[in-house]
Amino acid sequence: MYGVPILLVCGVVGLLCVLFAFISGQAQWYETDTLMVGFFLAILLSHASHIYFGGILSAFQKFLPVFLGYFLIAHSITTQKQFVVFLYVFTFSICIVAVEGCFQYHQGVSYFGIEPLLENYNVDKEQLSQLRIKWLGPFSDPNDLALLFVIPVPFLIARFKQSKIVSLAASTLLILGIFYTNSRGGVLSLIVAIAGYYVLRYRNKTGLALGVSLGICLLLVGPSRMGQMSAVEDSAYGRIEAWYEGFQMFKQSPFFGVGMDMFTEFHTLTAHNSFVLVMAELGLFGLFFFIGLFWVPLKKIKFFLWGEGRNSLPTEAIALFSAMAASLAAVMTAMFFLSRSYTLIPYVLIALIVRMLCFYNSELADIFPSGKTLKEVVVCTVMGVIFINIIIKVLL
Repeated sequence: MYGVPILLVCGVVGLLCVLFAFISGQAQWYETDTLMVGFFLAILLSHASHIYFGGILSAFQKFLPVFLGYFLIAHSITTQKQFVVFLYVFTFSICIVAVEGCFQYHQGVSYFGIEPLLENYNVDKEQLSQLRIKWLGPFSDPNDLALLFVIPVPFLIARFKQSKIVSLAASTLLILGIFYTNSRGGVLSLIVAIAGYYVLRYRNKTGLALGVSLGICLLLVGPSRMGQMSAVEDSAYGRIEAWYEGFQMFKQSPFFGVGMDMFTEFHTLTAHNSFVLVMAELGLFGLFFFIGLFWVPLKKIKFFLWGEGRNSLPTEAIALFSAMAASLAAVMTAMFFLSRSYTLIPYVLIALIVRMLCFYNSELADIFPSGKTLKEVVVCTVMGVIFINIIIKVLL
């Protein structure tokens, strides 16, 4: 079946169903829907502004599955039961990949014939080798695979009382997979996910203490490459240098950028920072929509986790809200060190958060962001550019 466009056909059919739901009035349009359309438009304009029609077609084909995936998840889940079932199916699928990773690590090849990455690194001037498991497609990089394993962990913690054995077994398998990737960013994201969940869930010193304690334990038994985390280490210095080159691209084309996937045409390495990548490739226009896609759901979920809306939620819903917010925080942490601006995973979480928000307050499903929200996104965009510029000047 290699080469058969099964996923594309399913995606297009699914999107047609979503469009029918909009036309028939069965589905609502969200603020993040508008921002997603704007972000897709910015991707196309990044090449149209340079009159590069081949780039427009390539960008359209690459981001279309992400665009379809976001709308399918945001609008096909109509009940809270479907929401939980979807997360279990999502987690189960990721656990299958984790099992494959265990085969890779211990047998040298997975059941499907994928071999782990053998990577050399230096510790105290001594060269060592380390196996790092990987997967296919967008998860062919161990760092991306580690991030995939992190995402369901807060959900499994939140559902521990309902399914103790499943949650414990799946969490153990996923955490084991993270360590087999030997990803520093993966461990850091895991710490943010677990600590973030307990802090958001309990909002007291106990929650903070639990999160910090688990974070310390993960650091103590973390991957061997954790000891290399510094600004002077070759990998870290290369990333900062890539940020500098990205800022130069931004100054060259500040409004619409140099074009999606064009970063490596100007520099040998990718940006290793999703914010810098969008800033360089899509300019201020694309950066505005990119930041807005994260700002809007985080701002609204704050109402239920830190505002008056928390008092109206059942305990199970508070746990799920905390899990989704913690997973998104983990992804955003990883995106600061990885170029994951155009992959599906961040937008899956955004779609899930918006969908869950609407279960408890339909008034949150506005069509366009408010004037206040737009001003906040503009400020965040400008401050983000300034912040990256300061980091570059300090570290280079």
